Amino acid sequence: MASNQSPEAAWVEIRSSNVNLALTLVAPLCAAAVLLVIELPDWIRAVLLLLLLLTTIADVYLVRHKSAHAIAAFYLFEQPVTSRLPADAAPPVTAAQPRLGIRLRYRHPGKRGGIAEAEGLVGPRSYVSTYFTSISYRLSDDPAWRRWFPRVVSLWADGIDREAFRQVRVRLKWR
Repeated sequence: MASNQSPEAAWVEIRSSNVNLALTLVAPLCAAAVLLVIELPDWIRAVLLLLLLLTTIADVYLVRHKSAHAIAAFYLFEQPVTSRLPADAAPPVTAAQPRLGIRLRYRHPGKRGGIAEAEGLVGPRSYVSTYFTSISYRLSDDPAWRRWFPRVVSLWADGIDREAFRQVRVRLKWR
């Protein structure tokens, strides 16, 4: 992730996280236990349990990186963005501000119509903690509503190399 690394060396590989899978499986088990304790008609309980099962299957599919949008690797880089100052501001000049960019490599390019990589800008709402980090981003061809609902890369401590995880956290925290 340092500036002296080549782009190929800066790629951070993402693996499936066992912690994320465990949390994904424990939450529906707790919800099912609550559904069995609550007094409901049997047909409503059966419908809710079936919906819970289908949702859990979909979640496990996403957690195990089987979807078309699954990301295999990424790297962060400084990207200069020019912004114009308002016309009434003095002096009216263009200032270059470095922003954090992200380049993504998809796990299943065949499911995405042959698109193997994409590039975007990291958003301001990224979350950084010791065991979990999320990177919010927007791709260049995203619609305007993505400003409020950005895409997210979820990084768990056990799904990424330890040193790469530390470097990503530092880069996001102090950008």
